[in-house]
Amino acid sequence: MSYWIERSVGCLLEGRGRGRRKAVERCGVSERIAKCGGGSVRDSARNVGLMEELEGRLMLSSDVVVTFNEVMYNPGTGQQDLEWVELYNQYAVNVDLSNWRLDGGIEYTVPSGTVLEGGGFLVIAKDPAALQATTGFDQAIGGYEGQISNGGEALELFNHNDRLMDEFEFNDRQPWAVSADGFGMTLAKRDGLTATGDVQNWRDSQQVGGTPGRVNFPENEAEGPKTVTLLPPGSDARAFVPLDASLGNGWQLPGFDDGSWVE
Repeated sequence: MSYWIERSVGCLLEGRGRGRRKAVERCGVSERIAKCGGGSVRDSARNVGLMEELEGRLMLSSDVVVTFNEVMYNPGTGQQDLEWVELYNQYAVNVDLSNWRLDGGIEYTVPSGTVLEGGGFLVIAKDPAALQATTGFDQAIGGYEGQISNGGEALELFNHNDRLMDEFEFNDRQPWAVSADGFGMTLAKRDGLTATGDVQNWRDSQQVGGTPGRVNFPENEAEGPKTVTLLPPGSDARAFVPLDASLGNGWQLPGFDDGSWVE
């Protein structure tokens, strides 16, 4: 007997057997198809948003937990073997990606036993060996069949139950970053916790080759206040904070008298 907590319904499902799917309408929400076999289905309002095997404490699936995070779709002329797609686990718990698959221009099924750690990245490459030889990155899995179109693509991520978990549709025209189209940059999500479908959440990578297996833009991640040192301790400096617009721009000119300023 297996127990799951399923998506936005927040219901505990009990299932026996296999092969049947039942729609559950409980807890005030009309939603979620759960694979629960031919046995009974009962509800007991529980945690929302996770599909978790309670006996093993390992998350098996969820509602948009693992998302597209970075895509190298056009490495340059004659370098299509260097394509790759990066997934990101937005949750703090491990996700079993066994038999999840990519579709849409490319096809790949994640090997059984693949677990993506909470907050972790998974790079799926066209040719992992070629990627390692060229860039030194040796953590990619693959390779996938097909090719990501240089003119744009609609990539899809399905879980082991063929449920669509995330999708990413882009092209090589503005407002998408054109520098990712054959100039060595990737399409990279500005912040890994944002939605995939909004073009405003994407830009070109800051470095050639992108950031496979790493945070795309660390400065965009919520890491608390940051301190920027403008002058080393002990440096001679004067400061003045005007209460109106009387300061003007003269203080930027050589020879400005800052004698009245505070040291």
